[in-house]
This record gives sequence, structure tokens and C-alpha cells, in this order.
Amino acid sequence: MWEDVHALYKDLSRDLGVIMSDLVSSALLELLMENPYFLAHIATIWFDLDYTKALKVVEKYRDRAAAVVKRYSEVVERGEG
Repeated sequence: MWEDVHALYKDLSRDLGVIMSDLVSSALLELLMENPYFLAHIATIWFDLDYTKALKVVEKYRDRAAAVVKRYSEVVERGEG
């Protein structure tokens, strides 16, 4: 199954003209920051985790994700990225 998922995102990235790892990483960062509840839901459905526990873990990383995006934005603004 994961080969099919990889192929899907590889084709999508190619058609968008972006690097696949950048696309997936960006999507996951946005998901973590903007909708941690949905990310916890995904962990619950796909990996049979307890929702409350999954949400606590996800929320623990939310600020870290925002800090990563902020650092990246600052690098881009300075013309270093």
C-alpha cells in the first residue's frame, strides 16, 4: 500500500513542480499547527492509538512546529534560503 501512496505523492509533486519531501513536510507542518485534532484523529484511525493520548502528544509538538516555520521564514526573508 505505501508504494502506491509514495507514487501518488511523487506524481502530485512532479505535476506541481515541487520536491516531494518539501510538499509532504509542508503539509504535515501545516496540519500540526492548524489542526492538531485532525492529526490526533489520523493517529487514532490509522494506528489504533487512544485519541486523548495522541492529542496530548501532538499538542506537545505544535509549538515546535511553529518555531520551525518561523525560523525558516526568517531565513527566507534574509535571502539565505
